[in-house]
Amino acid sequence: MKETRKYVGLDGHKDTIISNLSENNDGYGRLRYENGSGATDPYVIDWSGGNVWKAENNSQVIRARYKGSAFTLLSITSRSDYKTQITNDADFGPFDFHDQNFLFDNTTWSQEIRFSSPDEGKPFSWVGGVFASRDKTTADSETLDYYYDRKTRIESDSIAVFGQGSYSLWNRLHLTAGVRYEHQESEATQINTFASIPGFDIFDADIACRKLALKKDTPEGVYLIEVASQKRFYTRYTDKKGRKRLALKPKDEVRDVEKSLFSVQYQAFAKSYLCVGEWENPQPAGHGLEITPLTDLSEVRAGDMVEFDVRFNGKPLSYSPTGIEYITACGTGFGLQDGFALFSYVSKGKAKFRVQDPGQWLVNIFHNEAVTPDGPLSGLHNKATSANYGATLTFTAK
Repeated sequence: MKETRKYVGLDGHKDTIISNLSENNDGYGRLRYENGSGATDPYVIDWSGGNVWKAENNSQVIRARYKGSAFTLLSITSRSDYKTQITNDADFGPFDFHDQNFLFDNTTWSQEIRFSSPDEGKPFSWVGGVFASRDKTTADSETLDYYYDRKTRIESDSIAVFGQGSYSLWNRLHLTAGVRYEHQESEATQINTFASIPGFDIFDADIACRKLALKKDTPEGVYLIEVASQKRFYTRYTDKKGRKRLALKPKDEVRDVEKSLFSVQYQAFAKSYLCVGEWENPQPAGHGLEITPLTDLSEVRAGDMVEFDVRFNGKPLSYSPTGIEYITACGTGFGLQDGFALFSYVSKGKAKFRVQDPGQWLVNIFHNEAVTPDGPLSGLHNKATSANYGATLTFTAK
């Protein structure tokens, strides 16, 4: 909506007020995958996240003009405020990875005062004045499922003084000279927050990594750093037209099924430990598949033997005639760059290996469990035919 009001006075005044208001609330455009495991029918949208896109614009301009016998005075005062909010499913598909919320607000004030020669057709004309503006921008972004928050603030002030003179020799030849001086000051800050933990500072690092810094008042103890992925389902089936399809759903939620080929639930867990003070052997955290150290990981050196407790659903895992359970281990100086690893059987919930080199080490295990009506995963009987789990533990050797 735009509105303009004008006022013309008898003493040379001419004032104009322009107001412009607009609002958009159409929502975020939906995208879809054309191929791959997340592909959808062209006329079916499969989006698990939010769909908000709001934009508001509010601007006003006041023009005041006075025309005298010796000069003309023009004053232009403006204010503009633009706000937008976007909330969307950041992976643009049926994958329940994360949603993103973005808020943007920009406000600009400006003032210009201009003096100019009267319009009397004389060969010499001039104009001069001053201009000032203030711009303030805030941009807040958060990725909801990753507990990540970014706040950006930008403020800018500028002032300018200008002048120009023009002399007309004849209708097609004019000599013009001018000068302008401008000074601008800007200040910008950005705060990135991943999480808030007493005794620690957590901030951005490379790619998707985060850095953890200890404080002077960090209490002593063995700190567990852990992450667990969401449970994912992958169902392979043949539809009623004979086409093989893959759905990211449990098998009991898939429609148009002629034959179900398999359905798998997958979940992964990762752990690491940070020791402040003396080491104490930690207890299992309760993950579906879990590796827990039985050795002081704060003082591991190349050549030391390290031992681990390995559990599935809280019970010791062990190799048997139905499955060969083992852990693998590789380090930055041994195997990680070249694609090989140490191998150790898991027997009665225990596995161990000897550290070959200093550096960061990754201990890994995968476990597949068939889903049966009376087995440990009986709750998945109608949802999946099997469940795959992965677990890692990382530490640093000196």
